[in-house]
Amino acid sequence: TEWPIFALLNSYDWSFPGIPPGNDYNCELTQRNTLDWPYVLQALQDDPMRPEASWWLDVLRYTFDTKLAHSMYTSSQECLYGVYVMNIVKAMWTADTESSAFRIYEPYVQWVHYESLHLLGASRWRLFE
Repeated sequence: TEWPIFALLNSYDWSFPGIPPGNDYNCELTQRNTLDWPYVLQALQDDPMRPEASWWLDVLRYTFDTKLAHSMYTSSQECLYGVYVMNIVKAMWTADTESSAFRIYEPYVQWVHYESLHLLGASRWRLFE
């Protein structure tokens, strides 16, 4: 869903505060040295022109890109929430195809637990889907 339920639950007065000004959690204005983050974000969105499309298959080409694998530190500075999504997709892929490899990505998926639910819920990255 795109309803900001987690941002609302994490607010003090049940009002939606949004993302603080100047922060680009949707990665629209960031550097694109490793991946083109707006394209990655677009791959996760529903496309009414392609109702049969699968976000899962669309995002896999970015998830296992060698630039991301070799520049995880740079990628996390460019687009932290995009890296979170890529690690979650990798963990889901390994759990489905080679479950013994899930332990490799499990620590990276757990990083999301230390992030603010308010900011995660306010971004366009579909972390909770």
